[in-house]
Amino acid sequence: MKPIKLRVRRYNHSDSLKWVVGWRENGKRKRTFFETEQSGVVWAEQKQIELGNHGIKALTMPDELRVMAISGAERLRPYGKTVGDAVQHFIKHLEAVKRSCTVAELIEKFVATKQRARRSPAHLATMRSRLGRFSA
Repeated sequence: MKPIKLRVRRYNHSDSLKWVVGWRENGKRKRTFFETEQSGVVWAEQKQIELGNHGIKALTMPDELRVMAISGAERLRPYGKTVGDAVQHFIKHLEAVKRSCTVAELIEKFVATKQRARRSPAHLATMRSRLGRFSA
């Protein structure tokens, strides 16, 4: 595969942005505009390095991971979701599970909150009894 060469070109359709760098990323056309040729050249050099690094990462990806990514993308396609969406959802799930507690711990915290709110002893006893049955 031929490496992408980014070039700064003159752009005559704007009064302030006179230079443009165009390239393709994930099959889509991308363009970034600049006021000066020098700022465009600097940006293009940085982008060239970034694109090269992504290419190296893609080539050094283990086959097992590549197969999982392709399989996962195919399984998510009917739902209109991507592997990135799945990863984001799973991370949210893991963070929520990390914060979870048992029913008994939750009942203790709830009763302590009601005690601090100065609920009557009869009310607290009734809550403990009912929530204890629920916990069991």
